[in-house]
Amino acid sequence: MFSLLGAEEEIAIIDAATNAITYMSLGSVETDGCLDVEGEFLYANGRWNGNVYKINMNDMSVVAETNIGWDMKGVALDSDGEVVYTIAPAYNEEGAILIFTESDLTFLGSITAGNYRHIVTP
Repeated sequence: MFSLLGAEEEIAIIDAATNAITYMSLGSVETDGCLDVEGEFLYANGRWNGNVYKINMNDMSVVAETNIGWDMKGVALDSDGEVVYTIAPAYNEEGAILIFTESDLTFLGSITAGNYRHIVTP
């Protein structure tokens, strides 16, 4: 079991079994809905660098990373654990929900959504 704390430039991952804290810098992470956890994996985005990350919390390794290059505002995993969503308010100048595969964060497409700022797990 892990807990997460967020700050402007890094996240703190706390192992509940040992109380050990590991810090990771993901480049201007915001705490409002920018993290989602499924099992041993953490999904996060670096708001200003445009990256989406899949992190193995057991060894703090980045398993997958993709760069879309947009100011993203959150990340959520679908209820089946197969798709990762993030909101990009400036995508194609209309704003969109961006969709990625869970396994390797391959970009699947987008849904025009307007200028939303937060995402909630579906």
